Amino acid sequence: MTRRGRGRPPHPDVLTPAEWRVLNEVRTGATNAEVAVRLGLSLATVKFHIRNIRSKLELGDREAMVAWEREPEAVAQPVGRRWLLAPLGMLLGFWKPVVGTAAVVAVGGAAVAGGVLAYTLANDGEGEAPAPASASTATATPDASATVTPDASATVPPDASATVPPDATATPDTTATPDTTATPREAATPGDSQDESGVSVTFWGEVPEDRQAELSEQVADIVRFYDVRFGIRVPDLSIHIASDEQAFATALGRELDYETRWVPALHEDGAIFVHAEKTANTIERYYFEAFEALVAEGRDLGPEWLAEGAAVYMGHLFREWRGTMELKGARNHWRLMASSDPTPLEDLERWSPTDAEWSGTETLSTATLAADWLVAQARPDALVEYYRALPNSESWQDAFEATFGFSVQDAYEGFAIHRTAVVSTHATILGVIRGPNGTRLSSASLFVGAVYLDGSGSVGTSANLDGTFRFNAQNRPLRLEVSFTCPGAWRGLGWYEEEGGLTTEGEEAAILGGDGEDIRGIVIELPAPHRELAEACSSEPSES
Repeated sequence: MTRRGRGRPPHPDVLTPAEWRVLNEVRTGATNAEVAVRLGLSLATVKFHIRNIRSKLELGDREAMVAWEREPEAVAQPVGRRWLLAPLGMLLGFWKPVVGTAAVVAVGGAAVAGGVLAYTLANDGEGEAPAPASASTATATPDASATVTPDASATVPPDASATVPPDATATPDTTATPDTTATPREAATPGDSQDESGVSVTFWGEVPEDRQAELSEQVADIVRFYDVRFGIRVPDLSIHIASDEQAFATALGRELDYETRWVPALHEDGAIFVHAEKTANTIERYYFEAFEALVAEGRDLGPEWLAEGAAVYMGHLFREWRGTMELKGARNHWRLMASSDPTPLEDLERWSPTDAEWSGTETLSTATLAADWLVAQARPDALVEYYRALPNSESWQDAFEATFGFSVQDAYEGFAIHRTAVVSTHATILGVIRGPNGTRLSSASLFVGAVYLDGSGSVGTSANLDGTFRFNAQNRPLRLEVSFTCPGAWRGLGWYEEEGGLTTEGEEAAILGGDGEDIRGIVIELPAPHRELAEACSSEPSES
C-alpha cells in the first residue's frame, strides 16, 4: 500500500482556510496592514499567504486576485490531532557535500545571449541542460527511503500546574544543547524524485561557482540539522542569495529603502533573501524564523525579543553542530555586546522601524542572551516547543507559561537578575542628533560611537530615525564620534564638542565619562542637511 509522508496533509480545496480568509479581506480593497489587523496576523504572515495564493492560482498581481471568482468549497474537517508541519520530502541530508540539497539557479551571473543560464547541480557534479531565460527554480529532494524523521507535531507540553520560578542565577549549561560532537554526515546519492516541498536556492548577480557550491552545501546542512535535531521542516521555501546591493534589489523586486539597504538578510513572503556581500551566516537564523511563521499558523508569535533571539540562538547551535564555532564563545560575545545595551527586556516585546533597539547587535545580543537563559531554565527543545504550542493556546502568554513553566513577568524579573550577574555595569549615554539649526531628522543613517581615550576600543549604536540614541559604555573617559553610514562602509562626520557641534580634530573633542555617572542630555548638531550627507555616499567612503 502507499504510505503518505508525515506532516500536514494537502488541503482538499484549492486554497487553505487561512488563505481564503486573507483573500476575502483583499477583495474588500484592504491593504496588507489592514488585513493583518482585521485577522490578527502579522504583516509578514499576510504577505506569505498572498504570495502562496498568487502562486497557486497563477495570478500576476493583486488586481487579478481581487477579480478571481471562486468561493471556498465545503470541506469536512479531519478528525484527530492537528498537523502542524508539512513534509519536506524526507531528510534532505544525503547529498554529496559539494552539492547541497537544494536546487540551485544562477541569475545574472551566467548569461547566455542576453538571457539567464539556469541549472541544477546534480549529485554527480554534472549540470543539467540550461533552462529558459528566467529566474524560476526547480527543486529536488533525496530518496524518501533514506531516513524517517521524528514526528514534528508530537510534542509533550510540560505540566502547566507545576509552576517553578525561574532560577535567575543559573548560567546556561553548554551540556544542555544538542550534541556538538556530531559532524555533518557523509552524503549518499539521492533519488531522482522531484518534490514540491523541497528548498530551492537562487543566486543573483556574480556569485562564483565555488561560492555557489559552498553555500548550497551550507543550506543542505541547515536543512539536515533542523530536521534531525528538532524535526523542523519548512516546505516550499525559496532562498535567494545576491552578490551585491543591486542584485539584492533585483531579487527583492523593488528598490532598496532605508530598512532593506542595511540588513544582511530578510525573511518575507515565504522566502529568504540574503546579501552575500555582507554575510551568508544568516541563512540558518532566517530558516528558523521561517519555521516560526509556519508553525504558528497565523497566530501572534509573541514578543519580538523571543522571535529574534531564538532565531539567532538556534543559528549558533547549527554552527556549533557544524564545527565552525563553539556556543561558549558565542555566549561570551552576547554578554559583551549586551553590556552596551541598557534596554529592559520587556521594552523589546514589540518592534517598529523607528526603534533603534534592533538596528545594532547590542540589543539583538540581549535578546539572544534571554533565549539562551530560557533554554537553561527549561530544556534544550523548549524554544521549538513554544512555537509549536502557539496554535493550540489561547494566547502566546499561555503558550509561554505552558512551555517554560513560569509567567512572562517572572521571566522578565528573573532575566533582569541574571543579566546583572553576567553583564558588567556600564554608564548609559543618551542624546539626540539634529540637523542644521536644530531641525528634526527623519530617516537618517547615523552612527554614534564612544571611543575610549586609552585606545582600548570603542562601542556605539545606530541612531533612531528621528536622531535619538541610547547605548551603554564602560565607565572610562571617552570621546563621541558621529558617522554617516554608507553601503559597505561609513563616512566620519566628526567629534562631539561641548557646544553641541562637530569638529574634525580629535583633540578638540569633548572628554566625557569616567566619573561613574550616566552621560545624558547630549545634543549634536550636524554641519549639513541630511540629503547632502546622503549624497556624500556616492563618493568613496572611509574604511576606517
